[in-house]
Amino acid sequence: MITQLLKDKLACPSCMGPLRFDNDSIKCLSCGAVYEVIDGIPIMLPADIKKQSDKESAFWEDYWGKTPMHDIAEVPKQADIISVTDHVVPLWDKYGKDCFFEAGCGTGRLLYLLAKKGINVIGYDNSPAALKYTARFLKAAGVSNYHLVCGDMRYLPFKDNTLGMIYGGGSIEHFDGQQKAIN
Repeated sequence: MITQLLKDKLACPSCMGPLRFDNDSIKCLSCGAVYEVIDGIPIMLPADIKKQSDKESAFWEDYWGKTPMHDIAEVPKQADIISVTDHVVPLWDKYGKDCFFEAGCGTGRLLYLLAKKGINVIGYDNSPAALKYTARFLKAAGVSNYHLVCGDMRYLPFKDNTLGMIYGGGSIEHFDGQQKAIN
């Protein structure tokens, strides 16, 4: 099920048009593009990007299927995630509003720590398998204030000025066209 928070923020990644939400699909009311919803996760990839992504899907399904679940008790002690939260939390406290958006959320460790602070979090990744892993992890951790979207950073499916704070550490170097994503 797609949350009201996402319904209020999402737009067609191809044309930025308004959307109609059904249980298993999302349709753009402007260009007619249709996007799947898999396990409650909207797959907001433009058709040409989805074709490229489908080629990698088998690899990522296998990878994330074999990746062991994080030990929830250990996540707050992990040096790499501590350094990120030490940087991000003061920025959220100063500038954050409404929700925290992590582009390239991977395993969801940062989402977990911020959600535990009561912050609404949106995890965004181009891999449905990674997002399914993240959903399993966050559910196991008892987190409910999260929202997940599959998409490409160069074609963000969000209305302008609807994301409270955006963080994309360790993700932008994984694809070409970074300037488009930054813009």
